[in-house]
Amino acid sequence: MDLILPQDINYSCQGCGKCCSGWSVGMTMADYANVKDTDWQSLHPALAGKALFIDRQAEFEAGTSQYPFFTNPTQDNVCPFLIDDLCFIHGLLGADKKPMACQIFPYAFAETPAGVYAGVYYSSKAAVRNMGVPLSEQKQVLQDYLDLSYKYHNERHTNFSVDAVEGTKKTPFDTIALTPACQLTWQEYSHFENRAMQLIKEQYVDQKPEGYQGDIFRTLAMLSELVLIARNIKTAGADLSQLAQYQPTNKIPADTTMSSVEHMTLRMLFYRYYIYPQVRAKDARQGRQKRADSLKSQNLMGTLMAFGKFAGGGLDTIVSGKPNIENLGKVDLEKAMDAPFAAIDPEITILFHRWLYLKLFLKTYFGPAAAGFSVLSGINNITAALLCVILHGKASAMAAGKNSLLLPQAYENLWRLDRELLTLSQIAQQESRIYNSGLSAPRLFNKGIHALEKSFQKQ
Repeated sequence: MDLILPQDINYSCQGCGKCCSGWSVGMTMADYANVKDTDWQSLHPALAGKALFIDRQAEFEAGTSQYPFFTNPTQDNVCPFLIDDLCFIHGLLGADKKPMACQIFPYAFAETPAGVYAGVYYSSKAAVRNMGVPLSEQKQVLQDYLDLSYKYHNERHTNFSVDAVEGTKKTPFDTIALTPACQLTWQEYSHFENRAMQLIKEQYVDQKPEGYQGDIFRTLAMLSELVLIARNIKTAGADLSQLAQYQPTNKIPADTTMSSVEHMTLRMLFYRYYIYPQVRAKDARQGRQKRADSLKSQNLMGTLMAFGKFAGGGLDTIVSGKPNIENLGKVDLEKAMDAPFAAIDPEITILFHRWLYLKLFLKTYFGPAAAGFSVLSGINNITAALLCVILHGKASAMAAGKNSLLLPQAYENLWRLDRELLTLSQIAQQESRIYNSGLSAPRLFNKGIHALEKSFQKQ
């Protein structure tokens, strides 16, 4: 299939090592076979006496684990093979002996009826800064990684779906849920995506021109409105090609006071993307235990303490709106929402639009890469996610005595956000249904968009 590449998206590894922290890497049987016979403990003091892998073969066979083996992070939640910011497996055995997930990362692919879309995740610090060679000049490299991706997914028994009975090629995007109750064909969805991408591109440029006037709040409001219009056209039995002529009204509500549902949902997602990872990292030992082991007497107290931290952090954030953020302490989200701030720097606005562009281009905001979200739920989720990025940025600036968003903090917040969005494909089906249902109201965060917009001065 044709490889479709994004424009103005750059990436080359900068060797910072930050991609190798924060998670256990899942390993296929082939991955494990590449490294299991090496006496790692004798090769470097940092590896001596360490349990480097987690065995989940029994759970994998039972269908309760996505992989038979995982790397076992250090107490600092870093890959044990990351030594002096370099991969020890890569250095000793070669790049092709690293787990396939590590070889491919941060490149990402989405196979559609129109071809395979290629891009990068912003959970790489080089990717979020748009550093390196343009992807449009890396076609052969990306083709090689795509071939490796097919191999990787086949190893996991979750390939891109070839119908063995009829011998016809299928993709996850043959049929698309615009909303949980409204299905589109790929061709119908293409009309929506083309118009959405046009709206983003009108606000997104790679280089800052003189007098740039991009508005991330306007873009988010237009995308929410576009989903609603698409649903109305589809349910009326009309042709979605009409979306090409659609001009958003971007009508600002007379009252931008957020409802309690909007507040709670936004806080819930703030917890999920910024507070939950803190608790998970601090209690990584509990997270790496087998579920059956967590209730054994020697582990029970740790399990209960971890649960208490999860529950306490959730109550502080979701109910009170006062999360305890690492390196910031307790912050008041309502105060951060309302605090007067200088206009958002054009470079930050461009960064936000570039992130949105990639999410739509790669189709990672809905479907298989996003907990099976419908397009509506996906748009609501990435809208809320960007609002959370901005709220976190405001809270950080306020703690430093400033009243403007800072570009380095925006990079950091998007990097942390994308790491969590990447995990959505791994959540349980029941949890996925809860998210999908809770995010299925049209224009769910419309008031939140405009309430936050009011706090920033105009250019």
